[in-house]
Amino acid sequence: MADERTTADSRLRPLLAFSGTDGDLFWITPRQAALAYLVLHRPYQCFTLEIWAEDAPAESGGRREDAESTEDWQRRLPDPVGSRLEVLDPPPRYEPPARDLPLLLQENWGLLVRTDFSDDAAWASLLDATHHPAQDAEMFCGEEIDEVDDRRFEGASPEQLMALAYEDADDHQDVADVVMIADGASMRDPDHRVLVIPLKGRNIGYPFRMYPDEVVIMVCNLGIGNMSIEDFMD
Repeated sequence: MADERTTADSRLRPLLAFSGTDGDLFWITPRQAALAYLVLHRPYQCFTLEIWAEDAPAESGGRREDAESTEDWQRRLPDPVGSRLEVLDPPPRYEPPARDLPLLLQENWGLLVRTDFSDDAAWASLLDATHHPAQDAEMFCGEEIDEVDDRRFEGASPEQLMALAYEDADDHQDVADVVMIADGASMRDPDHRVLVIPLKGRNIGYPFRMYPDEVVIMVCNLGIGNMSIEDFMD
């Protein structure tokens, strides 16, 4: 819902949002709302909405007082969910794919999708680092990562992959709520850092890079609930 704050802040354009008939109101940027829409099909997103309601509450105190200036009113309000997305260059934007893409059925704790096919040797090196982490390899299992090496995904954007990442309907085990992408930057990077996109939690759609030998450690810790995605973003 757009209200006075939406028009008063031309940069963030915060919206009022809520979930369900008794959900608490919270502030969210249109861009974050759009990214959340891409992953509503994934399980347990209700917990994400509860987190956002705690992070950016819009209670009765969010209304501007009659004698209060717009600047003073804005200063006492919480930052809307998704403010971090606005500083990205470029910010995320969904564009429909030029052709129909298959669903990405995730069976394990991690999902690694190749979107650049310019260098097979770089891809092989990235996979080797992923499956043989520098830390104690016996503690972590590279088989927990599903790899997608399919030319139909060449050039696919992170936002397009977000909309395609589904939990396998026949396998109800928990899966990590991230999709990892081996894109052109990953192939050109001597360290082959992959792009990680959160699909649940405080930072849906906020991208960050990770060394491939740390990927399996991340997905295993997320899978058992030992750490949060924010621990790795930091």
